[in-house]
Amino acid sequence: PKFLMHVGGHHHLYARGQLKDNPVYNVISGGTAYNQFWAMSQEQDMDDVQKTIPNWAYNIVDVDVPNGKIDVETYSIGSAFALKNNVLIDQFHRYKNKAVPVQPSITNTFGDSLQLPYTITGAAFNSPAGELLNSTEFQISASKTFTTLEKDYYRDYENLFGYVVKADSSADVNAGVNILNLTMAQWSIPNGKHYVRVRYRDRNLEWSPWSVTDSFKVVKSVGGI
Repeated sequence: PKFLMHVGGHHHLYARGQLKDNPVYNVISGGTAYNQFWAMSQEQDMDDVQKTIPNWAYNIVDVDVPNGKIDVETYSIGSAFALKNNVLIDQFHRYKNKAVPVQPSITNTFGDSLQLPYTITGAAFNSPAGELLNSTEFQISASKTFTTLEKDYYRDYENLFGYVVKADSSADVNAGVNILNLTMAQWSIPNGKHYVRVRYRDRNLEWSPWSVTDSFKVVKSVGGI
């Protein structure tokens, strides 16, 4: 219950994400070390990393023990391309004992069968604590108990990864993406009956309960005509 944030180095840029099943932030920050920019190494966009910014950066952590609150601000002093005067590039928090998001629902009315591609739609995000939406997770399984997953889609409202213009800037590849919706691509799951559920996470790292499980039948996909 005291573990909030893990800070590591090695990659000499700023990256921040969070553990999926625990309210813990994971930060990479090597602001005083050797430069590392986009295309200088093998890169992979990982689900549990929300943003990567190739800048020299530092964190200010404000701990309010009596009220169980922690606020973190991240500032950039730039890069080898250009210096910055302590520009705020990230901020996040963790407040104890706040209400979790309301249990979401799936709003689709599935007919007898459907063909891919197909979009599954989640209900609006609702936080009694007044928090904003951070992440969604859609799971699809051939089992009603979800013991074996066919697909697990975990996304954040933002995803800073890759170039914008210069190698020290990052593009938000989730800009304009509605993470309350999930579009399943053609051939992504086989013919037959499938079960689906969704949950929402707020920016206080609290998950909602899983939605009520729904089901649908796919035709004319893998293994069909």
